Amino acid sequence: MAASPRFKRADLERIAKKAYVSEPIAILKDKAEELAPSTMMAGRANLADALRQMLPAKLENTAWYKDSQKGNVSSFRRQLATGIDRLGLSKLPLGGYDEAVLEGFRTRREDPTEPVNRARTLDVRKIPVEGGGEEDIGDSFSARAAQLAGVTAADVSRDGLRNIWWFLNAPQALAQVASLQGMYNASGKFRPGRQLIDQGTLRYAATIPAVIAMSVGVGNIGRPKGYKAILPSEEDPRETDTPVGEFLSRYFLGRTGRLLPYDEFKKERPDVSEGEYRRYKAYLFDKQGDLNPLDGDFNILGALKGTTSGIHGPEINFMGKAIPALTGIIPTAAAVVGMRKGIRKAGTRLQREGAGFDKVKALELEKKEVQQSIKVKTPEDVEYRQREVGKIDKKIYEQETENSIEALKQALLFGGGYAAAGGITGQALESMRRDIGQDD
Repeated sequence: MAASPRFKRADLERIAKKAYVSEPIAILKDKAEELAPSTMMAGRANLADALRQMLPAKLENTAWYKDSQKGNVSSFRRQLATGIDRLGLSKLPLGGYDEAVLEGFRTRREDPTEPVNRARTLDVRKIPVEGGGEEDIGDSFSARAAQLAGVTAADVSRDGLRNIWWFLNAPQALAQVASLQGMYNASGKFRPGRQLIDQGTLRYAATIPAVIAMSVGVGNIGRPKGYKAILPSEEDPRETDTPVGEFLSRYFLGRTGRLLPYDEFKKERPDVSEGEYRRYKAYLFDKQGDLNPLDGDFNILGALKGTTSGIHGPEINFMGKAIPALTGIIPTAAAVVGMRKGIRKAGTRLQREGAGFDKVKALELEKKEVQQSIKVKTPEDVEYRQREVGKIDKKIYEQETENSIEALKQALLFGGGYAAAGGITGQALESMRRDIGQDD
C-alpha cells in the first residue's frame, strides 16, 4: 500500500465536508433491483452505510481467509481455515455489504453519463482532491479520521442510526425484519433481485406468524402468569375493568403488566422461590454495565441485557421487554424458518411449466410484440399503443398478484405451522424447567 500522504488542514476539511454532505451509497440501487431489507435499513444511516462498505460481507471475504486458501501460510493458519470450512463458518456474516451489491453501487457511482452520482454519494475508498477529482484514500490515518468525522456528523444531523434504533426498539419489529430478510433470501433462487411477494401489504402479512410468536413470548398477547394486568382493576390486579384499553395498550403501545407482589405471584408461579423472585427484580432494574456473559448474565447500557437464570429461564431483555429463549425466541425463529420454507415451496410451484412464472413471461412477450407491431405516426397512434400496452400491464399486475397470493399462502401455512410446533416445544421445555425448579 502506498505511503500515507501528508494532508494539509484544507485537505482534511475538504474530506470531512464531502463525507458530511454525501448520502449513503445504497441510494444508487438499480431501479429494477430490490435490495435486501438489511441493506435498505443500513441505507437510512450514513454511519451504518460507511461501516458496511468497510467491513467484509462474510468470513470468506476477509483478506486473512483468502490468503489462507492460497497455501502460502503457516500450517496452523491453514489448519484453522480448514476447520472453518468443515464447520461451515466461511459464510458467517460479518456485517458488510454483499460484494456483488456493493460493486453494483460503485459501478453506478462511476457511471460517466451520471456524474451527479459521484458528487452526491460517498465511496469510503475515495477522497476528494482539489480541482474536483478523487483519489484513493490509502492508509492515511488523518484522512480516514476526517472522513469518519464527516460521516458521523452527517449521521447525527439526520438521526440516521437513531432512526434505525427507534424503528427496531420493539421485539416485534426485529421479528418482522428477520422475516422480511428470510423472505428475500428464499426468493433469490427463483427471482434474483426481486421477491416472490411483490405487494407490500401481502409481504408484511407473511411476517404475521413470527410477529405473533414474538408478541406471545413478550406478553403482548394475554397476561403471563405472575403479572398484573396493564390497566388493573381495584379488586383484582390480574383483571382489568377496561378490556378495550387493555388490548390497545398491549397491541399499539406494546406494554406489559408489572410483576405481582411475591405473595400473589407465588400463587400462579409456585416454582419460583422468593430469593429467585427478588434476584430477578434486581436484574430487571440493574443499569450497571456487564459485558461478561460467562458469569450468567450481561448488561449493555441497560437497553440490552440477558440472564440464564430468570423466572422465565434463559432470556434476553430488550428495551425493557423480556424475551424468554424457550417460549419467545424458539417459536419466533421457527416461524421465520417455516416462512422461508413456504416461500421456497411456492417458488417451486410457480416455476413449473405453464404455472405463474410462465404466465408472466408470456404476457411480457406479448407486451413487447405489441410495442413493436404498432407503428407510431400520429398522436392518435401513441395513445392507442399506450392503451394496448396498459391493458397488458394490467394483466401482468393481476398475474403477479396471483403469484404473490400463492407465495403468501405457503408462507403463512409453513410459518404458522412451524411457529405452532416451536411454541409447543418451547412450552414443553419451559414446563419441564418449572417442574424441576418446583421440585428443588
